[in-house]
Amino acid sequence: MNSDESSDHLDAEMLELERQLQSELADMPGSDLEAIQRQPHMAYVAIYATDIEELCDFYEGAFGFDRRYESPSAIELQAGALILTLAEEHQLLEVCGVDHLPRVEESRSTFTVLVEDVERCVEAAVALGGRVVREPHDTEWGMRSCWLRDPSGQLFEIGRFLHGR
Repeated sequence: MNSDESSDHLDAEMLELERQLQSELADMPGSDLEAIQRQPHMAYVAIYATDIEELCDFYEGAFGFDRRYESPSAIELQAGALILTLAEEHQLLEVCGVDHLPRVEESRSTFTVLVEDVERCVEAAVALGGRVVREPHDTEWGMRSCWLRDPSGQLFEIGRFLHGR
């Protein structure tokens, strides 16, 4: 193989590697090119709190969520297909343009973290400052469920479907 053929071969290999990389990047969660990004979908859940580091320790420790971004006023955790954003309370006032912070007890939204072992995760959550609101129980719709409040007071559920859903 002469030097021109060798150069052409390397160019072809580099083009193929670039094509593969672009294809993989396009399929990554959060990519602007990912097919789901072109459809309406839930992407972020935000919890506003006074101590986002404590809250981050809670969600990292109880569920193993990984930090994907942080700034002085917000931390993003990868929580499956969603991003869990933990933000300083004042961000709610600034970002949303509201004039006061709602009390946590006034919240009308919750979220569910699906896990393999509900009791183990509840134990970890309680050890990290979570408070059980409703003990683990089996629901009529086939889920093992437990309701808690995280250290900021946010109501959420830890659950597992029992029948292979």
